[in-house]
Formats: sequence, structure tokens, C-alpha cells
Amino acid sequence: MSEPAPPKVPLSQRASIDFKCPAAQLHITSDDDVLWSVRGCNKYGFYERRCAQCLDAVSMAAQVPITSSCDCQWILTTGRRAPKR
Repeated sequence: MSEPAPPKVPLSQRASIDFKCPAAQLHITSDDDVLWSVRGCNKYGFYERRCAQCLDAVSMAAQVPITSSCDCQWILTTGRRAPKR
């Protein structure tokens, strides 16, 4: 599965900062596209992508606002040192 990319910062870049680990050493996976697991440099954590809803346009015929997700950011929900193998 390829990494999702919110408009401003990719998950690999955000996790690289949080983990103090080069992005190339991170392994990113998800089973459900909601919660993403990141592992690297002897650490792991789970990230959620949270987006605010923005008004993009108004349908002139129906006078209905059209919204989409914007201003997305990655939220580290948990983070720990990886267990020793």
C-alpha cells in the first residue's frame, strides 16, 4: 500500500521529525486507511490523519455548499520504543 499524502506534509516527513529518524528508514503500513502504523529507528507509533472541512464552492442550481477535506495533519496517537526481538 502506498503512503497517503495530505496536502501539506507526507506522513513519512512528519514521522521522521517525531521519531528523529530518516524517512528512508521508516516502514509505514495501514490495514484500514484510518490508522497508520510507523516503525523505524527502534521506535513505533500510530498516526491518524485529521482534516478540517472546507467550503470549496456553492452549487448555483441547488444553493448547496460543496465541501472537501483540507488543512490535513498527521496526529501521533501513540508512540513507543519498539520491543526487542
